[in-house]
Formats: sequence, structure tokens, C-alpha cells
Amino acid sequence: MATPVPPGYIRLILTPQDDSFFLEIPTTVTTRNCRKALKYLRFLGFVILAVLGTIHPSRTDPEVDYEHDIVDGSTYYYTYPSTAGLPAPGAVYPDILRRSVLGSAIGTVTSHRLNDFTKDVKKRDKRCIFSNNEIDASDADHIIDFHVGDAWIKHIFDARYNDDEDDDDYDPNETPLNVVDAVQNGFTLSAMIHRYWSMNSLGIIKTPNPALDMADMHEAAAPIFDLEPGYKYPTECRYTLQTLDETMTAIKAEKLFGGFNVDAAFPLHTNHKSRPSGILLHYSYAVLAIRRWGKGQVFLSPDHRPNMTRPPVPVPAKLGPDRHLRSAAQLRETSERRASRQGTGHVDGGAVDDGDAMGGPEDEDAFGEDSQVDFAQQLVLHLWSQSPSAEQRRAEDAAQREAAIRERTEDIHRWRSTMVAHVTSPEIMGV
Repeated sequence: MATPVPPGYIRLILTPQDDSFFLEIPTTVTTRNCRKALKYLRFLGFVILAVLGTIHPSRTDPEVDYEHDIVDGSTYYYTYPSTAGLPAPGAVYPDILRRSVLGSAIGTVTSHRLNDFTKDVKKRDKRCIFSNNEIDASDADHIIDFHVGDAWIKHIFDARYNDDEDDDDYDPNETPLNVVDAVQNGFTLSAMIHRYWSMNSLGIIKTPNPALDMADMHEAAAPIFDLEPGYKYPTECRYTLQTLDETMTAIKAEKLFGGFNVDAAFPLHTNHKSRPSGILLHYSYAVLAIRRWGKGQVFLSPDHRPNMTRPPVPVPAKLGPDRHLRSAAQLRETSERRASRQGTGHVDGGAVDDGDAMGGPEDEDAFGEDSQVDFAQQLVLHLWSQSPSAEQRRAEDAAQREAAIRERTEDIHRWRSTMVAHVTSPEIMGV
């Protein structure tokens, strides 16, 4: 690397052949968020790249022992099969999504839909799922912000949803979603937790997942309010709220959230399939990790991926009356103002200089006038859409479409042969 790892941090390299994309993570966060910090690094690699890999101290050394402590100031490498992370024909690329999804996202938001979403989420949760604060003092929050629109949610599940029961990534409680206001894309949060969630300080890990077991997480902190009768913590999984802010002290975290690791509780008899989606929670966690810790030259910029097959630009259906949150001029003005403050650290669809941060909470308008989705969100979806599992699903879908076309063609041929035989029969010909 061009620069040494700063004291108090570790570096996680995510690119397979060079160091052009990496995370620089506060060491205290890795130990605070997981009993086994090296397994936490594996989780980060998994949720960002959608490929279950392994952690190595160098590109040539064997896999680490996850029972060992993490070493401050060290560099670790997330290694995965050589077929993973390569450009896949037909994948959903960020520059296409900019035009197809983001350009229409604002038009999909209506006050009616937001009101229905709030009502449905609060009906399911009854209280803040982490603090147990009563519902009148809580807000219904989206996991993936409603500004991205329905098409973005569909792209996420097209890339990540797995219905193969024999796969390690299979979750029987996941339901494929195609609308941003689905109840599985939300939860009820107290006003204080809502504030820090909106500030991109909090993430939620659902365990078990392919990288982490429930026992790998720290023991859950006690919630701010005692659990009311009729509520329980799920026994088959955990939803653990964490802060990724290294400046957060234990005393402050306990005062604000109940502690560093707080589990979600739900009303008894809550339908498991209606709970918050693990896929969306982990997408959100990946985006947050890149916003806070992502560095390096972005190897997925157009200069690094010439001659790729790109899908046609879809035209999303109009959903209800337009509700323009900001005009193009306002968005452009905001983007220019933030660019002038941030200098070279501002991302504008291309590469980031080595060592520069890849956007943060202040960079939400980094793509200018047509953006409601920042670079980190686009990058994660890009990586998910070209994972081996996503490529396999595209191949299976293509094979099913081809089989359906062949079957229809054969049906037409059979029908045509039947009709020809009928009209040329002696009875019809009068012979």
C-alpha cells in the first residue's frame, strides 16, 4: 500500500488482485461489534461482495484462526473464489441504474404510501423494537430509504434472494420484495434511535448468517425500557443494533440505546416472514461500512470496465402523483456546495484517489441533479449483481425463458399441424 495503516485501525483489502478498494476500520469497532473480530471482518466482506470468502494476513498466507485476536495496525485480505467479483454480462450497473431507477424515484413517493407504510410497520411492532419505548414516542423507519423507489428494491432481491434450501445462504423467512414500502423494509424506532439511524451511525446484523452465528455476537445489552408482557426476543435469530461510530463511548451508548449491542424484540405471534428483511439489513450495513470506512481507487469506474454488456434502460411505471422533494437546480446547488467543501474527496461517478474516503453521510448528493442514491449504495448493488450466485440465477432465468419459448413454439407447431390435418381431411375437402 502507498501508506501505512494508521494506529488504532486495521485495513481490509476487498479487491482480489490489487489494493484498489479497501476498508480502514477502527480496531475498537471490530472488537466491540463481535466477540471474534476476525469473523466480523469476514462478515463485512460477505455483505459487501455477496460472496462468502475467508480472511488472510496476506495474499499467500493460509486462512486466519478466527479464535485469535485481531492485530491493531495490520492489513487483512478478504479472499474469495477467482470466479467471483468479475463483470457479468447483463448485470445491473450503477450508470444504468442512475438513469433508469434514480430518474423516476421521486415520482414513486406519495404521502398516501408513506402513511400506509407507517401504519403497517407500527401495527406489526407496537413499540420501538430495540428500546421498547411506547409507539407514540417512536417512528416507523425505512431500512432502505423510500427515495430510491420500488425498482431499486426489486434489483436488490433479484441479485440476492435465494430460494435454494440446500444453500448456506438460504433463509426460510425471507420473502422477495418489489416495493420500497413493504413492511419488511421497515421497523419502529424510538425518537433517539431514529435520529442516530438517520445520521448513518447505526447498523443492524441479523444472525445467523453465512459469516456469523448468533453466539458470535456479544451478549445483548438490556434495553432502555423493560420488556412488556406480550413481547419476546426471537429464539431462532437475533437482530442486533450496533453503532459504527468509533467515538461513541460506552456510557453514551447505554444512555442512548441501552448499550453497544441491543437486540430487537417483537410482539408474540408476529409472522416471521413479516419481520425486517435480513437481505435489506445487510445491504444497509454494507452501504454504511463503505460510507464510513471505504477507501481506495474505485476499480468499478467506467475506465476499469470497458466493453461490458449493459442491459436496456427500463421505463418504470408511474406510481401515483408526483411529489417533487427538490428541484434539479436545488440538487445541483447542494452538490456543488458540498463538492467545494470536500475537495478531492467528493465522488462523482468515477474513481477516488488512493486513500480518499468513498463518501459519507455528507455525500448523499454526490451524483448531482438526478441522485437520491449515493455512490456507496450504487457500488454495493453493483457488487451484489455480479456475484456468482446472482450470475447463476440470471443463467437459470435465461434457461427458463428459453425453455418457455421452445414450449410455446412447439405448441404452435402442433396446433398448426392439427389445423392443417383437419382442413385437408376428406370430410372437409368433400372427397
